[in-house]
Amino acid sequence: MAIALDGSAISGSITTGDTLTLPSWTPTANNPVLLAIAQRNETIAISVAGNSLTWTSIANVDNTQNEGGIALWRGRGASPTTGSITITVTGNLLPVVGIAQQFSGVDTTTDDGVEAFATNAGPAVDDNDMLQAVTTISDNAWAVAGGWHRGNVNLTVPAGETAILVNVRAGTGGNITNADLWYQGPVTPPASTQLGDLNDLSAAVDWAMIVVSLKPSALFPDELLIGRRLMSVP
Repeated sequence: MAIALDGSAISGSITTGDTLTLPSWTPTANNPVLLAIAQRNETIAISVAGNSLTWTSIANVDNTQNEGGIALWRGRGASPTTGSITITVTGNLLPVVGIAQQFSGVDTTTDDGVEAFATNAGPAVDDNDMLQAVTTISDNAWAVAGGWHRGNVNLTVPAGETAILVNVRAGTGGNITNADLWYQGPVTPPASTQLGDLNDLSAAVDWAMIVVSLKPSALFPDELLIGRRLMSVP
């Protein structure tokens, strides 16, 4: 079964405060959710709750220059409820942006389908080359990137990659914080797969990234049977 986006992404932001509440939605039972959280102050601890899902941190990357960071969480549940995802950042005084997206067709038997991940804390000197590769493991996996970048600067998703939501922005001046979520897939055969590219940001800024590989579900028995029948047709 091929991986696909399950509905539209949701997003939200705050310029200051302890809690970011995303719009109400109803997740699909057992389909994984990826939640990207961009922070201007990466020292603030994050907790996530909502929709009766079990939430687990995949990675939390602080920018090399200590200007912000990106965290990526996964959530899944057998009996999800309608409501909001709540991101708690106690003591926060700066912008925070969140983007959540559900996926179907993912093999969730291990780690909610996250078979590999890679991180990039960004450059020591501002640049406009936000990119990072992850090595996929399974045939037809998807590589999904969560990014943070600072300032009134736009990310252009490179050719061959697809935006989920990018340039979701909060704050003013030097505190402007952007969250980005996009993907490339299916990737076949498994390979080192780069998300982002040289000159994909409209100006040189601070940035950070996390890229994950999502494992596709195996074909259902009926799908295998159909495939065999088609192969046997003269």
